[in-house]
Amino acid sequence: MLNLTAFGRTVLAVGGNEDATRLMGLPTTRVKAAVYIMSGGLAGLAGVILAAQFGAGQPIEGVGWELFAIASVVVGGTLLTGGVGSVGSTLAGVLLLGLIFNILNFENGLGWISLSAYWQSVIRGALLLVVVAIQARLMARTDDAHA
Repeated sequence: MLNLTAFGRTVLAVGGNEDATRLMGLPTTRVKAAVYIMSGGLAGLAGVILAAQFGAGQPIEGVGWELFAIASVVVGGTLLTGGVGSVGSTLAGVLLLGLIFNILNFENGLGWISLSAYWQSVIRGALLLVVVAIQARLMARTDDAHA
C-alpha cells in the first residue's frame, strides 16, 4: 500500500526528508495531519477492541507497550531515521518478537522459566540496541559502497 499509492509514496517521502518533499511541491503538512489522524483513529479502535476483550477499559492498560511497538518496527527492518520500511516487514517484526516473548514466558509443559516484566523489558531494550547497531553497521557499509 505504501509503495503502490501516491499517498503512500508521499508518506515515505515525508518520513525520509520532509524539506525535500516540500520543495518537490508535495503537501507535507496535509500528509502529516492525515497520518496523525489515521494513527489516532487506529489507536482508538485498538483501545475499543482491547476494552471489549477484557470487558472493561482502564486508562493505564497500554503503558509499557511503547517499547514493544518500537522494537517490533525496528526488528522488522524500518530505519529509525525514516524513509525505509514496509508494512509486511513490520508485521514480520511483530510476529518475531511476539514469538520470542511467548517462548520466554512459556510456563506449562516444558518447565521453562517465566521472566518477570522487568527482565522482559531489559531483553526488549537489549534486542532493540542490537538491531539498531546492526542497522547502523549495514547503513555504513551501504554508504561506503556508494561513495
